[in-house]
Amino acid sequence: MNSEEFKAKFKKYRMGMLTVEEEEQFEDELEKLDEYQAFLEVETAGISSGDEYSLETERKILRRSQLSAYFRMGLISIVVSLLLLPTLNLFAMAFDIFP
Repeated sequence: MNSEEFKAKFKKYRMGMLTVEEEEQFEDELEKLDEYQAFLEVETAGISSGDEYSLETERKILRRSQLSAYFRMGLISIVVSLLLLPTLNLFAMAFDIFP
């Protein structure tokens, strides 16, 4: 049963429009889903849920990314500055502005 069929049957189930046999089949399907959910909760309980991801870790990550961004911005500023002066001199020579 795909999600669209499930949604349609669930809507009919809530409205009481299913036959007795369809209602029993749907309730069996819901029980299976409950069992799957319980199984997944047990299996994923050992996996980190993000509790150990503390505020201090977030601050370290943020600080590292900020330092990296500042370094890149500084490097780009230096490169632009070093390229700007020769470019202005080239234009000054090309248009005979240079005395």
